[in-house]
Amino acid sequence: MIYKKYSMVLLVSFLMTIVFYEKYRANILVDREAEKYKVLMNINKLAYVKEINDLKINYETQIDDLNNDYNNKIKIIRMETRAQSKAQKAVSVIPVVGVVTLGVSEKKDFDKWKKNYPDGTIGAYAKEVGSVVIKISIDKYYELKDKYFVGR
Repeated sequence: MIYKKYSMVLLVSFLMTIVFYEKYRANILVDREAEKYKVLMNINKLAYVKEINDLKINYETQIDDLNNDYNNKIKIIRMETRAQSKAQKAVSVIPVVGVVTLGVSEKKDFDKWKKNYPDGTIGAYAKEVGSVVIKISIDKYYELKDKYFVGR
């Protein structure tokens, strides 16, 4: 009977040892799987971080380009405003004497032109002078544009 008791105790303790060992082994397997999962998650996280950084760099260059375009447009607007202001100042500075001098010089030029074109009228003279002024203005515009607005 004592042997039966001890054998039962031994059997129960052996079975409990097996159960605890299996439970321990299962915990180790779960821990290993959890570690693998953590490693995979870290790899994915690093990939996302790299992708985010690449996007930031891409958008930073686009933002810089937009800022440069904006600043260039602001500079052009400022230059145009200054030019308009200077033109208005120049027009307002011309005294009456300057207008009379301009009229006298135009009359002399018209008389010289009239010698070459005896049948010409003031309208024909004005058209010819206007076309020359327009041609010179366009040439000067492109000259200044090429000189000062290269990047445009």
